Amino acid sequence: MKGQLRVEFIFGVIFFGMIILFIAVNINNVFTSTLTDSRVDSLKAKAIGLMTQLTSEAGDPIDWENRAYSDVKRIGLAFPNRPYYLSRNKIFKLNNTRIGDTCSLLESYNLGGYRIRIFDSTNEILFCGFAGVSQLTVILTRNVYIDDNLGNITVEVW
Repeated sequence: MKGQLRVEFIFGVIFFGMIILFIAVNINNVFTSTLTDSRVDSLKAKAIGLMTQLTSEAGDPIDWENRAYSDVKRIGLAFPNRPYYLSRNKIFKLNNTRIGDTCSLLESYNLGGYRIRIFDSTNEILFCGFAGVSQLTVILTRNVYIDDNLGNITVEVW
């Protein structure tokens, strides 16, 4: 019986191949989801840091909205020692940093793809960033007070 294969052997090889293929596909899925999760965590950290800085800090110098563009070291939209109470003057200064260069003070933060939107109770008063969006986006929204009026700020990073 030389040169003959048994049916059981053929089924065994096929079954073994299917098991190896199943394991390979599942390992690929696990690594892909792990990479996506780590990218989302990195984006969350970036968004939370930016949101905290904008809504909880006054910036450096504290009155940076009244200073020259070159004097601003750190941006913060809040009043000193009043987190989540934003200054409308600081928002307008951030929006009108230089003519035709909206939100250029944020360039030093290396945010990559981002969008920041601030609304008072009725209108959008600040839009910074890009209009396009990536598939992987992190969005944070916080309610704030803008000169004692209710508003909100949204930070999106991708």
